Amino acid sequence: MNNTLATKSVVVLIAMSIIATPIPAYSQGTNTNGGTFTEGLMEGQMMAKGNPAWVVGGFCCGLFGVAGAYLIQPSPPMHMLMGKSSEYVMGFTEGYKNESKKKNAQYAGIGFIGYLALYLMAISS
Repeated sequence: MNNTLATKSVVVLIAMSIIATPIPAYSQGTNTNGGTFTEGLMEGQMMAKGNPAWVVGGFCCGLFGVAGAYLIQPSPPMHMLMGKSSEYVMGFTEGYKNESKKKNAQYAGIGFIGYLALYLMAISS
């Protein structure tokens, strides 16, 4: 009976690690020196990527980890903002932060669901 629990646990951990593996979506950087708020906003949303480490936060801290992932403000990469207009920088920062928070909360949610699945398997056997 312990062997099946160990097998289930390993399968769940492997499945979580495959699901949580980030797939980078690289896009080309902008070559223009200026830019509008809207261009910056759209570019920031496209360049936003979550931090897969939030899976551990969701797994270990539960709903507090999910809330923390949504409340903590991620910082945009400064090298993308060099030489851009202030409107573009404001738009990029807003778009990047909003999308990154969503992705971080998704990662934490995956961790929390993984914890729940592991917990339910442990109490059902």
